[in-house]
Amino acid sequence: MTRIELRERLIELGIPEDAYELNGLMRDECCVLDENYETWSVYYSERGLRTGEREFTSEADACQYMLRRLRRDFAV
Repeated sequence: MTRIELRERLIELGIPEDAYELNGLMRDECCVLDENYETWSVYYSERGLRTGEREFTSEADACQYMLRRLRRDFAV
């Protein structure tokens, strides 16, 4: 799964677009997918802090994790 495919799936599921950021931009109170050279990170951004951060070696693994996390958070 790529970021583009993840975005499409989140829209299909009705997850609010302000609940996530897929381009690594640090926004408040949302789940962020960030690419860092050879790794991918997924974390919750709140007031400049990263909480619950997990790192992955592939975009596909990071996207799958983020999808599961957002589905759980929004009970979808």
